[in-house]
Amino acid sequence: MESSHELVRPRSPLTFGKTPLFHSSWLLGLLGFIVTFLPCAVIVQSLVQKEQDEIIKHTRQHAQAIVTKLEGTLEANIAVGRAFRVHVSVLGDLDQAGLNSLGQHLFSDDLHIRHIALAPDLVISAIYPLAGNEAALGLDYNKNTVQKSAALRAIENNQIVLAGPLQLVQGGQQQLIARLPVYLTDGQPWGLIALVIKFDELLQGSGIRDLQYSYDIALRGQDGSGAEGSIFWGQPDLFKSSAERLTINVPGGSWQLAIQPHRGWGVPHSTYLAFWLIATLLSLCVAFLSCTLRKNALQRAVHLKRLETLSAIDPLTKLTSRYQFNHRLKLLIQESQRNKEGFALLYIDLDHFKQINDSLGHAVGDQLLIAISQKLKASMRSYDLLSRISGDEFVLVLRNLTQTIAIEKRVEAISKQINTTMAAGSLDLSVTCSIGIAVYPADGNDVDTLIKHADRAMYEGKRSGRNVSYFFNTSMRDEADRYIKLTAGMKRGLDNSEFQVYYQPIFDLHQKKFTRCEALCRWISPTHGAIPPSDFIPVAEKSGFILPLSTWVTEEVLKCYQETEAL
Repeated sequence: MESSHELVRPRSPLTFGKTPLFHSSWLLGLLGFIVTFLPCAVIVQSLVQKEQDEIIKHTRQHAQAIVTKLEGTLEANIAVGRAFRVHVSVLGDLDQAGLNSLGQHLFSDDLHIRHIALAPDLVISAIYPLAGNEAALGLDYNKNTVQKSAALRAIENNQIVLAGPLQLVQGGQQQLIARLPVYLTDGQPWGLIALVIKFDELLQGSGIRDLQYSYDIALRGQDGSGAEGSIFWGQPDLFKSSAERLTINVPGGSWQLAIQPHRGWGVPHSTYLAFWLIATLLSLCVAFLSCTLRKNALQRAVHLKRLETLSAIDPLTKLTSRYQFNHRLKLLIQESQRNKEGFALLYIDLDHFKQINDSLGHAVGDQLLIAISQKLKASMRSYDLLSRISGDEFVLVLRNLTQTIAIEKRVEAISKQINTTMAAGSLDLSVTCSIGIAVYPADGNDVDTLIKHADRAMYEGKRSGRNVSYFFNTSMRDEADRYIKLTAGMKRGLDNSEFQVYYQPIFDLHQKKFTRCEALCRWISPTHGAIPPSDFIPVAEKSGFILPLSTWVTEEVLKCYQETEAL
C-alpha cells in the first residue's frame, strides 16, 4: 500500500538563533566581513604608509628649504667680509675712517651683519659701526680664552671659521662670528677680520621660526662642530628621537638640523580613524548584504520547497497532486516502453457528489473525499499510482495489468470498497462511482491521451446509468478523433469565412404578416460541404468554441441590420 503523504510545514526561516538558516546567513555575513575587511586593512595600511611618506616628504622639503636659505644667507653675509679681506690684502691696513667709508658702501638692510671688526696681529683696531661696540676695541684674541682657539685655527688653516652663537664682549644677545684670515700679497699673515652676524635675524630670515608652528626643530654643532657639537637652539631632546636630520654647511664646519612634526611621523589620529572607520563600515555593509542575500536565498529555497510540497500533494486528501501524478505517470510510460510492459489507468468519478455538496455543505463533502481517498489507498498496491486530479475525480494506475479479466476483478473490488456506507461527520452516506478504463499502450502512449480516453470511457458509463465501469474502445476513439477534427475544423473555418448566417422569417398568424426572423448559423466546408448544426454545435458547446462562434454570429446579424436600415 502506498505510504501516506504528510504536508510538512517548514520551520519559520525568521526564527533567528534556532534554525540553521540563521547560522548559515550569519556565517556567510561573517565570511563576507572577513573577506572584505582583510583587503580593506591592506589598503588602509597602504594609505597610512602613503600618508606617512607624504609627511616625511613634505618635512624634508621644508627642512631642505631652511637649509638652503640658511646656507645662502650666511654666504651672502660672509661675502661682505670677503670684500674687506680682498681690500686689506691688496691695499694694506684700514683705519677707522677708511673702514667707516667702506662699510657704508658694503653694508645693506637685507643683510644681518651686526658689525665688522679689523684685528691686525689679532688685536681689534677698528670696528664698523663703532657706536655700541667700543668695548671690543683693543680685544687681543691671544689673551681671550673663549675666542683664541677659533682665531688661531682660522689663521693656521687659512680658512674662514664660523664661531658661535656666543656672547659678545660688549654684551647683548648671542651672535655668530665669522673670522676671515687675512694674508698680504707677499704671503705674510696680516690678522683677522671678524664679521658678527645677528643670529636671531638670520633664523628669522630663513623662515625657520615660521615652521615652529607645525614642527619641532633644533640646531646643534656650535662653532661648526657638526653632529658632535652642542645644541645651541631649539628642543634639546629632539636629537634623541627619530627626527629627520640634515646637515647645514657653514664656513669651517657644519651644523645639524633636526626636525619632525609636532604629532610625530604618524598619520593624524582623525585621518587614521577615518580610514579604519570607512574600512569597517564597508566591511559591515558587505557582511549585511551577504547575510541578507543568503537569508533571502535560503528563505526562497524554503518557500520553493514548500510550494513544491504543496504542488506534489493534494492538501485535502494528502494524495499525490495532479502535477506530481502527471510527472510520475510520464516516468512510468518511459519505463514501460523500455521494459515492454503495460498498465491500466482508471478514471474514477463519484456519482451525485455535487448534490451531496450542495445539500449537506462543503465540509461534509470534504470529509467524504477524505474517506474515499483512504479507501482507494487501502485497495492499491505500494507500486501503483493514485491521485485526486479535480473535485470528485480520482485517477488510479494499476501497474502490470493489461488483461481485461484481471482489470475487471480489480475494478470490482475497488467499486465495492467505495460503494460501502461511509461516515461523514454525524451522517452515514452511501456513495457509488463510475469508472473509465484506458490501457497502455493500446489506448494511448502519452499522459494526456490516456487520461482523456479514460475520462471519455467514464462519461460513457455515466450516460449508461452510472455506478458502472467502462473500457475505452474503438468507437470512443473514433468519436474522440471526430471531436478533435471538428474542433480544429471549426477554428479554421471561422478564420477562413466558412460559416454563414441564414435568416428564417417568422410569420405572425394574428397579424398575418412576417414580423421577425431567426438567424441560423451554417457551416459550409470546402472539403465536406454543408455540415449539419447537429454535428458541430454539440462539439462547439463542449469545447468552448461556442463563445467565439456566437460572437461572430452576433456581429454578422448587427452588420446585416445596419445595412438593412440604411436602405
